[in-house]
Amino acid sequence: MNRCSWSTKNDRLMQYHDLEWGVPILESNRLFECFALEIFQASLNWLTVLQRRQALRIAFSEFDPLRLSSYSPDEIQQVIKDVCVKFS
Repeated sequence: MNRCSWSTKNDRLMQYHDLEWGVPILESNRLFECFALEIFQASLNWLTVLQRRQALRIAFSEFDPLRLSSYSPDEIQQVIKDVCVKFS
């Protein structure tokens, strides 16, 4: 298999490259997850985002936009706190 050079630096990156990179996403929650992860990637490297992906899924209710949109202000503050702890 031909791989991009960035994907050969780490097993997690290689797995992401081989199984997800360039694969169309048609399911809305998965697409929302990808958008959200890209936002985190703006200030972090992609490997860091991938390493914390499961924690982000938990913090963001499996990236379910309907559930997230119904969060109370207290729940939003808890998510912010959880994410800050997981990325520190």
